[in-house]
Amino acid sequence: MNTYNVVVSVSTTVCIDAESPDDAIEKVSQALNNGDVNMSTDIANNIGYSMRNGHYEVTDAIPMDEDCDEDSDNEENDESEE
Repeated sequence: MNTYNVVVSVSTTVCIDAESPDDAIEKVSQALNNGDVNMSTDIANNIGYSMRNGHYEVTDAIPMDEDCDEDSDNEENDESEE
C-alpha cells in the first residue's frame, strides 16, 4: 500500500473591526503571526463549524516516501496497523 499526504482546504471567516478591507486583512494577519490567543480561538471554533458543515475541499494527494505516522498525530493510522 502507498502513503499519501492529502490536501484538505477549509474555508472560514473571522469578524474584525477595521478601517478598510486591507486593514482588516492586515489586522488578522498580524494577530495570527503574533500568536494572538483570542484570534486563534475564534478561527479554531470557526474551522470546526466549517468542517461540520462541509465547507472544505479535498484537492490533491501527494505521494510520500515514508509512512505518515511519523509526522502525524492521527491515531486512526496507528490503530489500523496493529
